[in-house]
Amino acid sequence: GRLTVDKGIGELFDSFQRLLGDRPDLRLVLVGDFAEGDPLPAGLVRQIRSHPNVILPGYIADTAELYPLFDMLVFPSHREGFPNVPLEAAACGLPVVGFRATGTIDAVAEGTTGTLVPCGDVAALTSATRRYLKDPALRRKHGSAAQARATREFRQDEVWRHLAKLYVDLLRAAKRPL
Repeated sequence: GRLTVDKGIGELFDSFQRLLGDRPDLRLVLVGDFAEGDPLPAGLVRQIRSHPNVILPGYIADTAELYPLFDMLVFPSHREGFPNVPLEAAACGLPVVGFRATGTIDAVAEGTTGTLVPCGDVAALTSATRRYLKDPALRRKHGSAAQARATREFRQDEVWRHLAKLYVDLLRAAKRPL
């Protein structure tokens, strides 16, 4: 992933710091690299890099091995096409807390597989994350529902089949050769 402003890294770090008061054992894992396009402020990057409870593994090609280590995914992106990360987390049985942003609203079923909050609202992001931290039963319930939904609705072969049908339909509508 890209650690940038539009991925909500500033809001995520702010929320994380607020949660540390309740949970000094809390860890934040940021997978990816700090990007030059849409960069985070230099001071924030220094704070993140120097924080003892932040883990920065950098770019990881196959993130599947990481999800079992997490309690949840917090995904505060400001905009997405159709995000893979929340679906990968769901497939691994993790609930998702995220901003109610384009793309994310399609990947997370509000109140069933995770919790969506207004974009940019750090207090709401913190509250939703705190709720899952304090309620392991809810975390498991939403994680199980997320896994079932990912298996049912987002199998790769099904997505490809629907995408192929869409392309064929669009070509036919445009009277283009198949």
